Amino acid sequence: MNKFIFWISILLILSLFIGCTSKPEESEVPPEVRVPVESVVEQVVPQLEPEPKLEPEPVQDAEYLRSIAAISGTEVVTVDTFNQDKKAILEMIDEIEVVMTTGNYQKWLNYVEPNSIKYWQNRANLKSIEERLPVKVKISSMQDYFKYIFIPARTGRTVDEIRYVSSTVAKAVQVQGDTDIIYYTFEKINDKWMLKLDTLF
Repeated sequence: MNKFIFWISILLILSLFIGCTSKPEESEVPPEVRVPVESVVEQVVPQLEPEPKLEPEPVQDAEYLRSIAAISGTEVVTVDTFNQDKKAILEMIDEIEVVMTTGNYQKWLNYVEPNSIKYWQNRANLKSIEERLPVKVKISSMQDYFKYIFIPARTGRTVDEIRYVSSTVAKAVQVQGDTDIIYYTFEKINDKWMLKLDTLF
């Protein structure tokens, strides 16, 4: 009986000793279940979209502002219209320069607006301009006007910009410092620019 109690006591002591010294196994999380800290942060703190950059408003071109300076407040010429008009006028001037070089009067008439032709075919107006010339030249026809007045005043000249008098009348000028030297005047008739010749009055 004493032996039985002895062995029971030994077994109890051993079981208590083994229970105290053994460490519980750490629970391992499979790698595929692990969640990176960064992804958790991204879910908690939403990513903010960068604010779109505001484009600065375009500054109006200085030449455009010079060109429309004389227009009254009731008329409007847009930047696009200005660009189209300037292109059309400069192209026409290139064509007129070729006509002046060849002295082709009949072709030149195709560029001149009707009222200007009527004015300079008037004998009284031709006589008046003849009397005002510093050099004595006979101006008896509009062809003489083309040959002795129109061509010499414009040959070899350079046009830089245009200046609106109104939305349908513009002057082609050469810019020299703060001065505009006017070489041509154009009038838009039926949406087409034509030469408007200077008159005496």
